[in-house]
Amino acid sequence: MKILYSFSVDKEQEVEEKTETFNEHGEKITVTKTVKKPAPVSFALKRPNRVNHDDADLYYHSQVSKGLSAGLLPVALISKRLANDGGIFTEEEKKEFDRKHAELYIKKLEFQRLSATPDSEKKPDHDEKLIELQTEMRGLVRDIQKFELENQSMFSSSAEHRARSKTIVWWLAALLYKAQGEGWTPFFEGSTIEDRIENWNKLEDEDLPDEEVQFQNKVINQALSAVSVWYHLGVTDQEGFAKAFAELGQV
Repeated sequence: MKILYSFSVDKEQEVEEKTETFNEHGEKITVTKTVKKPAPVSFALKRPNRVNHDDADLYYHSQVSKGLSAGLLPVALISKRLANDGGIFTEEEKKEFDRKHAELYIKKLEFQRLSATPDSEKKPDHDEKLIELQTEMRGLVRDIQKFELENQSMFSSSAEHRARSKTIVWWLAALLYKAQGEGWTPFFEGSTIEDRIENWNKLEDEDLPDEEVQFQNKVINQALSAVSVWYHLGVTDQEGFAKAFAELGQV
């Protein structure tokens, strides 16, 4: 299986611990006992292929149609109405948004320049400046996200917005796998994506131990963040995900 992104989540499970000791004859012996302790469980998002993209596109358009049939407005009509009302942001707010984008771009360039500085040329405050730039960039990203979320909230009731949210869920069910032996198996059971989504929904009704619920929530939340980054930002490798999560202030 080609992997788009991999991660691990700790889960308390039984593992074997081996310790060496000596018996009464002075002979070295190995004692094995089973204990419960946190151990990492590996997960991955499968790299999607052409068939996956075709199916997802069909699913998206089917969800748009369902939304329109249920009475949701399309983005084009909402945009037209907002334009007629003068929009939701003032000219000053729009300028501030553009300024933050430009400032973030400049700081990214400075961060890249400092990161590439040879050890022989680094100044005493080199590491402090890198940390300061990271903090400032994260602040700018949060400000930009707040602006964009406020803008997007005006379209949250559109047929397209609902379809995108549904499609991200579809992608998560399609791409999330867990390690099993030497290979991988789908995290959600089911021979089709629709079956996996249905089984995902059933998890909420299952009477599971709190530890298992917390573990599954951690896995799903981390995978959902990764799918969203891939879907919206086009990230395609492990390093890209790490950079995106750092900029978004996530682990």
